[in-house]
Amino acid sequence: MDKVLESAKKLREYLDTLPEIKEYLALKRIIEEDGKLKELRNYIIDLETRFRNGEDVMTMMKDAKKEYDTNPAIVNYKHSSESVLALLDEIKRTIE
Repeated sequence: MDKVLESAKKLREYLDTLPEIKEYLALKRIIEEDGKLKELRNYIIDLETRFRNGEDVMTMMKDAKKEYDTNPAIVNYKHSSESVLALLDEIKRTIE
C-alpha cells in the first residue's frame, strides 16, 4: 500500500507542475475571492429558493445566470475545467 500512496503523492506533485492545473487553481481562487461573483452566486441561490417557493422570478434568474456565466473568469474557468478533466481522463486510461 505504501507504493500506491507514494505513487499517488508523486502524481500529485507532477500534476501541480502542469500549466493546466496551475491555471485551473488560479482561476478557481479568483472566482472564490471575487466579491461581485460571490454576491451574484448568492443572489442566484436566493432566486432559485424563491422560485421553488412559487414566486415568479424566472426572468431575474435567467438574467443573473447569464451575467454570471458570461463573466470572463467563469468562462475561462469552465474551459480550464474541461482541460483538467481531459487530462485526468487520460491519466485514468493510462492507469487502467
